[in-house]
Amino acid sequence: MSKKYDEVMEHVKLSDAARRRILDNISQNESEIRRHGFQWRQWAALAACLVVAIAGILVWNSQNSPKPGQNPELMTPTAPVECADLAELEKAVGFPIEDVAKAVPEAEQITYTNYFNELAQVDVTRGGQEISFRKSKGDEDNSG
Repeated sequence: MSKKYDEVMEHVKLSDAARRRILDNISQNESEIRRHGFQWRQWAALAACLVVAIAGILVWNSQNSPKPGQNPELMTPTAPVECADLAELEKAVGFPIEDVAKAVPEAEQITYTNYFNELAQVDVTRGGQEISFRKSKGDEDNSG
């Protein structure tokens, strides 16, 4: 069939005006197709970006929102807790602590503080002066 088509097309002759009109129509149609295709691609890209952004927000919210029965106020670190005596402090932190109050005779005030069940602090006050003793597990610096 292509052989016959080629034979027929060889006998078709166009005037210069007809040829120009056909070529102009083709170029107008191509530019219109490109313009509409480009607009469609722009909208598709914008829609894809919005879908990705919304999906990211939803995933982030699901990972960071409180679960049912979970109180967000309880998620914050606990404040230091004062203990009544040395035995209570040792029980709270889980390791033995030296009784530094014995080294300070006639102490006016002794405070036992538990910091996050990891650090024990004993404050001894006498004559307006205060000494603090800190102890925790490990080799970290307890100064502060």
